[in-house]
Amino acid sequence: DTTGQVDRKTIDKKRCEAINSLKYDTGLKQILPRLISFFAEGIKFNILTNYERNKFSSMPRSSSNHSQFIFDASQGRSLDICVYLTKMIEALCSNKAIDLAKYLHEILPNLLTLICSSKISNDENSTENHWKMRHLATKLIVKMIKSYTSTKNNLELRVIGMAKKRLEGQMSGLDFMTSGNSNNFPDENMKQKLNSSIMTRFGCLYILRELGTNSIFECLIPLLKTQFQFTAQIHQIFGQSPADVHLISGISKLEGLFLDSGD
Repeated sequence: DTTGQVDRKTIDKKRCEAINSLKYDTGLKQILPRLISFFAEGIKFNILTNYERNKFSSMPRSSSNHSQFIFDASQGRSLDICVYLTKMIEALCSNKAIDLAKYLHEILPNLLTLICSSKISNDENSTENHWKMRHLATKLIVKMIKSYTSTKNNLELRVIGMAKKRLEGQMSGLDFMTSGNSNNFPDENMKQKLNSSIMTRFGCLYILRELGTNSIFECLIPLLKTQFQFTAQIHQIFGQSPADVHLISGISKLEGLFLDSGD
């Protein structure tokens, strides 16, 4: 209704103002651990399955009220919450008075999970928006790597290793595309597995592409043949069945990684 739309606009405006203040406030060091915890808890919660989310909602609330806020705010708007949480870290990363080096072990794995998650939101109309979310998180990971990588922490190599490990798991998991379905017709179970595989591949490949020349030549190019074989198999199978908007969108985005030079 109209009142709900006004309230949402007001809340979004306040969130944007808060995020903007995080870029320039020089007195955030004392509450920085709580902000990072708030981010990590929020991302983890918002990518839970419906079963886990319902289970979580019946649990006692923590005294910090972090979980209560994230749970209540995420009903139907989990994608929005993930966007604002990511923008919060982006703002902190841009704040020259703040050093996030001690918190990378909490930030980067959650961003990677967000990028590669098979489903961020239950909103069926959020297809395009969740791709924007993945782009935002990937850009932030690359920004943090360029800001904090060193010969001591080997941050870039570690992230590349995580992305390659996830991809290797996907490359060895193509059997479900031809097994358990004698007619090779894509049932709902196959569609879900394919969607999950597409999201993981997109996230990992996008990170490798955005990390620059060395990553592209040493990691991405050697993977191209396998990725094209994967998309070719999907085209072959789904060319004989009704179109699935989510799979079509996913394959289009995945193939676009190799055709575009950027956003």
